[in-house]
Amino acid sequence: MMALTRNQIDFQLKLQKQMDIDGFDALLLSSAESMFFASGFASRSVYNNGQVGNTLVVVPKDGKCTVICSQFESQSVVLECPDVDVVTYPIWLYIADFPDEGQKPTQPDPNKVMKLAVEVLSGFGHPIKKLGIENATLSYSKFEYLAGVYGRESLVDCNNLLIETRKFKTPWEIEVIRENSIMSERQMMMTAAAIDVGMTEEDIMRYFSMYGYMQSKEVHGIRQAHTYSEYYSTAYIPRSHPLRNGDIVRLDGGVMRKGYIADLGRTFVVGNKLDPECKEIYDLMYDAYALGLSMIGPGVKCADVFNAMMALVQKKIPAFKRGHFGHSLSPLRGEDYPFISNSNPGTFEPGMIFCIEAPYYSSKLGSYNVEDTLLITENSFELFTHANKELFWK
Repeated sequence: MMALTRNQIDFQLKLQKQMDIDGFDALLLSSAESMFFASGFASRSVYNNGQVGNTLVVVPKDGKCTVICSQFESQSVVLECPDVDVVTYPIWLYIADFPDEGQKPTQPDPNKVMKLAVEVLSGFGHPIKKLGIENATLSYSKFEYLAGVYGRESLVDCNNLLIETRKFKTPWEIEVIRENSIMSERQMMMTAAAIDVGMTEEDIMRYFSMYGYMQSKEVHGIRQAHTYSEYYSTAYIPRSHPLRNGDIVRLDGGVMRKGYIADLGRTFVVGNKLDPECKEIYDLMYDAYALGLSMIGPGVKCADVFNAMMALVQKKIPAFKRGHFGHSLSPLRGEDYPFISNSNPGTFEPGMIFCIEAPYYSSKLGSYNVEDTLLITENSFELFTHANKELFWK
């Protein structure tokens, strides 16, 4: 495995280049994935605990990004994120490294982070006429606070800017996602080999997690959204229904490493019995996946690939409908724009990464997915993983 290093300046300059194109004076980022993309800091309070707004990242028109976080999280920023500035605020914890600031709050002042953000923005030396915010994660009260300072007309959702900036991956991102995908494919093969009749979803999740962490000491999380038997809906808490001979298992997800989630889909049959209808469904979805793969390349329209895959499936299943046949990947969150969909007017371009997938869900015939990850290159694509053509893996 290569020694990978994230270059903060690469991400900072990518954002600032797009900010200049779109006319933003600054960005105030609040989602876990956007803050990580801009600074390299994965805020545990936001990502794991859902405390959106406790941490923010300010991106200026030029110069370093600033992470605004609690004193408790600040040590992680300093240790893990070179080339960013840090502004902190106290919480209820006593930390001997910080000076006595009087009575500790029971919980953080919800507007404290916003006040600090305004202080950072005020230090830029130019008026903030267009401030990029994330409408999806900025609370109403925090929006109102900012509106009182800058005026509502100055607050503009920057989601499209972030999508455009994330669309083309840096060399570091490409290498991380490639390695994550390869690890996750091994993880899925090992899990499929371990699963047998009589086991439950609890066993599937346990093996998937165990084999994921075995791939590398750098793995810091596992994403799993599996289905099995007649259960086409994924469960957060695993179900205890035992697997039967001939049941279909669909594995979905992969390892999280260096802030990026792998996303693969593999399907297999348990035991030594296979319903002919199940084989027919899987073969159809594999053929759709293979057709899409045969079309992908730089300059090809995403909508053309989607329409061809859809037409193939609908020849045998006229009622089949789906919104997309694949997506890109973003930090922490996973699924991201651009999508392989009829509504996407864009094309595949070098430097983009896609997960191409062909899923089918049914409570009668089971659920299936054929999903791989690939990089668009100058003349073609690089396939990181290779889906199984047969449902029997043992």
